[in-house]
Amino acid sequence: MSETVNSVLKRVLSCRCKKFHAFTLAEILITIGIIGVVAAITIPLLMQNSNSKKFTTQFKKSLSTLNQAAIGAQAQYDLDYSLLTQINDDATCKSNTLAGGQYNFCGLFNNTLAGQTYLGKYGNVKGANASSPYSADVTSFSIEDFLFFSFADGAIVAFNPNAKSCGIGVGQTLTNEKLTSSLANCIGFIDVNGPTPPNKEVQCAEGTTTISANTTCKVTNGSMGDIFPVVFHDGAVEPATNASLAAFLGGNGKEEKQVDPFDGNYFTDQNGNKRGFKLVTDEDGNVSKYNGWDLKDGSDLCPSGTSIPDSGTLQNLVQQNLGEVTYKSIFAPENPWYWKYEYTGKEKGALGLPTSGYFWTTESENGSGHHNWGISASSAQLHGEHKNNQNAIICVESK
Repeated sequence: MSETVNSVLKRVLSCRCKKFHAFTLAEILITIGIIGVVAAITIPLLMQNSNSKKFTTQFKKSLSTLNQAAIGAQAQYDLDYSLLTQINDDATCKSNTLAGGQYNFCGLFNNTLAGQTYLGKYGNVKGANASSPYSADVTSFSIEDFLFFSFADGAIVAFNPNAKSCGIGVGQTLTNEKLTSSLANCIGFIDVNGPTPPNKEVQCAEGTTTISANTTCKVTNGSMGDIFPVVFHDGAVEPATNASLAAFLGGNGKEEKQVDPFDGNYFTDQNGNKRGFKLVTDEDGNVSKYNGWDLKDGSDLCPSGTSIPDSGTLQNLVQQNLGEVTYKSIFAPENPWYWKYEYTGKEKGALGLPTSGYFWTTESENGSGHHNWGISASSAQLHGEHKNNQNAIICVESK
């Protein structure tokens, strides 16, 4: 028995067993280090991509909510953002209602935003650490006096307390000029993430971020934010910057808005051609009156690609503005520059132009000065005399 055991032990000890190799500690540590580096690079990128898609989706949802609020106000009270004629007061904003006659943003939101909460000014909005996540320069424009509402889903909308009468007119398009002038107080922002970080305005990675939805911009995951500037006007809320528009379109910024240089203002000239026109106004948006003697023909006020119209062109423009012509007669046949038109007034001011006053044409009399196109209550006629300090300037698209 003992001999058998001994022989077995000898065979085991003398056996040339197969060797198994394992990773060394150094190899394991190097591998873990590589995995850590890759994770440190890819995980933030994956999170940025995830947040970018989430913020864009939430922005579209919030825009829809605000547009639905305007639709609700139109349906119930025959009001929209253009008909809110009262400014907003922080002290009374929480209690304002359209039904109570407070025709302002606060009244509209209190009536039409389900689950809304009035928060007050930015200092009243508290984050997780009980401090305000906002500052006066959280956006590219100052929000020092802005008023804040929160939605049921936690998103926040902020607006200028002086926002009122935010409209661009029926049939008009939103332009950069309007955004920086008549609609300047109508620009606010949506923070889709509420007080939760990053509380950063969306920016252009390529192009310059500006209050203009019509200039080229590309938004990437790295330049995406959770704050989107918007403009309230009429029955709509739209992106107010090129960056927020690019984000809305998916970030590429390749789908640019086609800017209409004449804001939809067109007429048919005497040759049957469709031509655009602009009415020169002062900085307050009023029809300016200019001294023709000083300005010669006013052409120095016309934008590039436009000019003062000749009498025939102006004749067609004014006629179409006054409305349906029912009677036409030519006075003093020896003077080919004198007409009179009677009209019903059914479409008076159809092109948005004044229905009275004097406008410059390029026609001259004996080489001295320029004629005026005069509009009275029932007629439009070309006058052969100057009306100093009473001349409005209309610029017509050059042929």
